[in-house]
Parts: sequence; structure tokens; C-alpha cells
Amino acid sequence: MTEGDLQEEFSRYQIVVAAYEALDAQIDALLASYKGGLDKMEGDDKQHYREMFRQRDELLNEMRMLEQDLFDGDDT
Repeated sequence: MTEGDLQEEFSRYQIVVAAYEALDAQIDALLASYKGGLDKMEGDDKQHYREMFRQRDELLNEMRMLEQDLFDGDDT
């Protein structure tokens, strides 16, 4: 991996981490509005929560893949 490739991949990692953290904060805020009770959510809010949760899981998976490439990758 060239220096430029490494920098590009690290930049992508930073973007994914920022997106994950922003989405996590949105999920926390939604849960807080229901005093942490997912069972109290109804309709659109519950659907929105599930969609955000799914997106956050996808971002986490992408972060892990990028981490593996960046930190565990072959240095050749």
C-alpha cells in the first residue's frame, strides 16, 4: 500500500468514525426522549430507531474492516 493509499484509507476511516459517532448520538437522543425505553416507542419513531441502529451496525462493520486493513494489514 502506497503512502497516498494509506492516507486515503485513513481519511475514509475518519469519515466513517465521525458518521458512526453522529448516528450514535442521534440514537442516544431518541432513546433519551423516551427515557431510555425502546418498549415505549411507537410507529415512526420505532421504525426510525431500527433504521438508525441498522445503519450504525453497517458503519461499525465498515470501521472494523478499515481498521483491519490499516492496522493489521501487510506492510509490503
